[in-house]
Amino acid sequence: DQITTGSGDDSITSTGGENVVNAGDGDNTITSGAGNDQITVKDGVNVIDAGDGNNTVVSGTGNDQITVKNGVNVIDAGEGNNTVVSGTGNDQITTGSGKDKITIADGDNVVNAGDGNNTILIESGNNQINTGAGKDKITVKDGANIINSSGGDNKILTGSGNNQITTGSGKDKITVKDGDNVISSSDGDNTISTGSGNNQIITGEGKDKITVKEGGNIIDAGDGDNTISARSGDNQITTGDGKDKITVRNGDNIIDAGDGDNTISSGAGDSQITTGVGKDKITVKNGDNDINAGDGDNTISTGNGNNQITTGSGEDKITIKKGDNVVESGSGDDEITTKGGDNIIQSGDGNDNVSTGSGSDIIVGGLGDDILFGGSGSDTFIIGLDSGEDVIDGGSGNWIDSISVDSGGENINSIQESSYRQWDILINGEELTVHSNSNADIQGNKIVFDSSASGEIENISGDITSFKNIEQIEII
Repeated sequence: DQITTGSGDDSITSTGGENVVNAGDGDNTITSGAGNDQITVKDGVNVIDAGDGNNTVVSGTGNDQITVKNGVNVIDAGEGNNTVVSGTGNDQITTGSGKDKITIADGDNVVNAGDGNNTILIESGNNQINTGAGKDKITVKDGANIINSSGGDNKILTGSGNNQITTGSGKDKITVKDGDNVISSSDGDNTISTGSGNNQIITGEGKDKITVKEGGNIIDAGDGDNTISARSGDNQITTGDGKDKITVRNGDNIIDAGDGDNTISSGAGDSQITTGVGKDKITVKNGDNDINAGDGDNTISTGNGNNQITTGSGEDKITIKKGDNVVESGSGDDEITTKGGDNIIQSGDGNDNVSTGSGSDIIVGGLGDDILFGGSGSDTFIIGLDSGEDVIDGGSGNWIDSISVDSGGENINSIQESSYRQWDILINGEELTVHSNSNADIQGNKIVFDSSASGEIENISGDITSFKNIEQIEII
């Protein structure tokens, strides 16, 4: 059948078959049965109910209500606050500006909704959804979905599946269940939550809150005060400038936080953590961790493991449990404490305080007035000829602690005992004087005390380093 009407409020009903209906302006009501129908209406508040079949429905401006059942449907609703309901099938639905409400039962659907505060609900299927500017609410259940939503404060909820979601500027809230998801959200204070899976998330500038469950996640959050939480898994997390808070559970994590006062907490695992300028607080549990903290007053705490820690300039506080650790701190008045293990600690320029527990430690003091304490174990302290006025304590016990004086590559002319318990060491004519409360043997470039000794080393600049519980001093 072919039906054409002019302007006015028309009511048209057709039975099954392939119907062609053209209605003019007005508030039209059109009902058709099963079949491949073509329905076109102009401006007005139209109510269209097309039955099963491959239907094509086109409407003009107005608040239209369009219902199609099972089939391959093509719907183009113009501007207005439209309501579109579709059954099972591969539908293509387009709406203009307005507050549209689109509901689809199932199928591989393509939805293009214009600007406005749209509400879209799809039960299942592989869907592609595009919306314009506005506060959109999009809900799709299980399936592989591609969602592109322009600027606005959008709410997007998907079921389990491999989803690809892109949003523009705005305060977006995105929640997806288990699956391998790719989410890209532009500037704004976004909230993103995913289930278990291998997720890739990119956000722009803003205070983003990102939560992911177990899996191998790649997260790149832009500038802003971001909060990121990930469960167990091998995560790769990058943030821009801002006060970021990053929490990950057990796993081999790679974290690169930009400038700002960041707080990073990682569970057990082999983590690689890098931060920029700022007062960072980094806590990792047991594992072999590689931590590189930039300039700033950083606080770093690790569990048991073989850790490698490097910091920039600033007053850093580093606390490490048992393990074979390598620590290199930059300039600043640093405080470094280890509880056990064979540690190598190099403190940079500044008045540093270094204390180690049980183990054979190597402690290198830089320029500045350092306090260096070696606990139980055979410790080696390395100081320069003009490093400052240091205080060195090798710790009491039956082990050999030694001080190595770095001559800076200069030749040692002689070592001689000038008087009881005093030794003058000549380095290219410059004199290094050692006073001790213990007798000693001169062995080449080494002074070996007959018991744990205390005393002073006066360097070529007149600075005095005091020591105790030391068994030998060596010129290197």
